[in-house]
Amino acid sequence: MSNPQVRVALILLGIVFLKSNGNHREVLATRTAGRVSECPRDEKEWWIASKRLNCSDDAISPVNRYHCLPAENLTTLLEFCYNRTRPQVVNGLCMVFIEKKNIVNHYNCSKFNEGCPNKSYYSNEIYNFPACLEIDPTQRCYKAELSCQQSTRFLTDVLNTTMSTLVNDTSRTMKKNVRIFYLVIILSVIILVGVIGAYVVWKIHHTMYINRIINYGNSRATGCCSRSETVDFEY
Repeated sequence: MSNPQVRVALILLGIVFLKSNGNHREVLATRTAGRVSECPRDEKEWWIASKRLNCSDDAISPVNRYHCLPAENLTTLLEFCYNRTRPQVVNGLCMVFIEKKNIVNHYNCSKFNEGCPNKSYYSNEIYNFPACLEIDPTQRCYKAELSCQQSTRFLTDVLNTTMSTLVNDTSRTMKKNVRIFYLVIILSVIILVGVIGAYVVWKIHHTMYINRIINYGNSRATGCCSRSETVDFEY
């Protein structure tokens, strides 16, 4: 009942492709890989992750094993079940995952300062070589590589210098702003005191003027002022 073409297509999807090229070998991987912040660091964590993805935990069968590897461009870590025979990796090589092709590829780690595998291992046992799982996604390199460490150190120095400059500039700006703030406060107090002083002087002068008018009115009412008497009401 099944279409022969469909059966052929399903068979082709299950074929494992091997491509030999020097120290590199690519193997077809299966299922959609998921991004993780870090890979399991030991056998127990690896087993727990395998259970979570429902990968095979058969100690005898080498197929459908859990894998967690850096992406080919070293920007992230990817985990997946590889339902074909786990490849054996020779010493001096780590492994990466080419997500677009769903294949596992070897990475020459001879430039590592330390941590490059010194013996052969199975791909699902890469947790025994943590340096193969430690990447700098920003620099897209393995942290164990000298060039990666130099780039990271350079960026760290630049960042520290920039932060130091910003802190110093901010400190100077704050000090300047504080001086301006105090100057504004002092000027405001001076102006306020001047205004209050001027008002007090005006108030005293005005009160004296009102009192003189009242006194003059009283003297007129009692007839105490002669015709020749003059009163200055200048204000």
